[in-house]
Amino acid sequence: MQRAHVEGVGAWPVSFSDHRQDHRYYRIVEDTILQGFTYRYLIIEDEEGKVHGVQPCFLLDQDVLEGAGKLLQRMAGWVRKLFPRFLFMRTLMVGCAAGEGHLDGVAHEKTELLARNLHGALRDFAREAKASLIVMKEFPSAYREAMSCMARDGYARIPSFPMTRLTIDFPDFETYLNTRLSKNARKNVRKNLREAEAGGKIELQLLNDVTPIVDEVYPLYLQVFDRAKLKFEKLTKEYLCRLGQEMPDKARFFVWRKDGRAVAFAVTMVNGDALYDLYLGMEYPLALELHLYYYTFRDVLNWMIGQGLKRYCSTPLGYDPKLRLGCDLMPLDLYVRHRSGFINFFMKRILPYLEPTRTDPTLKEFSNYHELWGRPKAVETTAETNSAPAGGLKGFWNPYVQILIGALLVTASELMLKKGATMAGGTSWMGIDALKSVWTWGGIVTYVLSFASWLYVLRYLPLGIAFTLINVVHVLVPLASWGLLHDAVTGRRWAGIVLVLVGIIVMAGNVAKVEEKL
Repeated sequence: MQRAHVEGVGAWPVSFSDHRQDHRYYRIVEDTILQGFTYRYLIIEDEEGKVHGVQPCFLLDQDVLEGAGKLLQRMAGWVRKLFPRFLFMRTLMVGCAAGEGHLDGVAHEKTELLARNLHGALRDFAREAKASLIVMKEFPSAYREAMSCMARDGYARIPSFPMTRLTIDFPDFETYLNTRLSKNARKNVRKNLREAEAGGKIELQLLNDVTPIVDEVYPLYLQVFDRAKLKFEKLTKEYLCRLGQEMPDKARFFVWRKDGRAVAFAVTMVNGDALYDLYLGMEYPLALELHLYYYTFRDVLNWMIGQGLKRYCSTPLGYDPKLRLGCDLMPLDLYVRHRSGFINFFMKRILPYLEPTRTDPTLKEFSNYHELWGRPKAVETTAETNSAPAGGLKGFWNPYVQILIGALLVTASELMLKKGATMAGGTSWMGIDALKSVWTWGGIVTYVLSFASWLYVLRYLPLGIAFTLINVVHVLVPLASWGLLHDAVTGRRWAGIVLVLVGIIVMAGNVAKVEEKL
């Protein structure tokens, strides 16, 4: 449902009133942050038509490997030279395009009711919207109990990059340094602040509406955005202006000036006793020379102490300075499901090894890192060891993951061999001219890799199970040749494909029992 229809629903004006991102924020985001997003809203109501909540969502084409490691991204890059849409999926994301996701209402009974109704409706809406992937985007860990129904419906819960927090239980910044930081950390912060102040006076300006100076501060935000390795939403000038104009009770803009010009800029929001430090802008390389991050952090904390605020919350990424400043993690979860039950069977087992937090080593240094997965701290070392590729059957080396990789490699090999043979023509003996094509050699190499993967699978799985599951190749190859090479597929072949698929699905139902023995 589009926003025009939702605004006529009586529950919408009070939706998310207990969060910093209330209904006004979703309106601002939809109007100002586009980037190919298609915004929609789900209305949750009972049989009598009583509305219990409104859930914002949006559609986009998502790169499944966005947060994966460099090796996987490099491998995907090679494949995408042939198939540009490889591992891009039309995705239904539930939540906010510029911030964490929430369910409307903090009462456990209400959030559980909303989650229970959502998980049943999402697949229907995804089918209608032609979305293959469903993602509950960055929901705080406080929702885990209410959203346990997602796991029962086939969703994989994996960690997203967490926010960070700091409890303000000290009377001034100096007390914070002395009581919350180690000796070396205190020394480092004080040194950085002295160097910043030695470069000349830096003045702080606080605004509720940034519109008059948006042309001056927006380039500072772009400098930080352009330096980021991982990017999702990109703010616009209109977003910044409307945030202050339409949410003056919550929006706070900090601007730091040196010699009259803006050199740093922070977009924050206040909700209850918490301040959310959302977006940062800085002038480089000056920001590095003067250690402006520490300078801005000190000023924001001092302002919070003066206002009686108790919780400092910062958005994801940039974890190294936050670790040194004594912050801990606020876990955010992704709940992910493929619309197809068959594909979801494999994807649910692969996703934990593609999840984005694995690429940031600093996260593991936080004392509450174990909370990202919801594991007890005492078993974290064992869990991490089990997820390592070497010496175990998890992650990339899980035999079920290898079956899927092997099937994809065989599919790619057959397509490349076909292309190489076609380009060579039919004039030479047994088509040997095809060996002159780089496509042919690419197919040969890929086939050898698939063979190595298959030998690995046979080492750990019973042949009957492995052979049945690898037959997914008989589905992937004709589908790929039909979609990419435009080969004709007759009715009988379609029937055969369906029969093979049904057999694999039936077999997959018993695989979980075998997996427990590995």
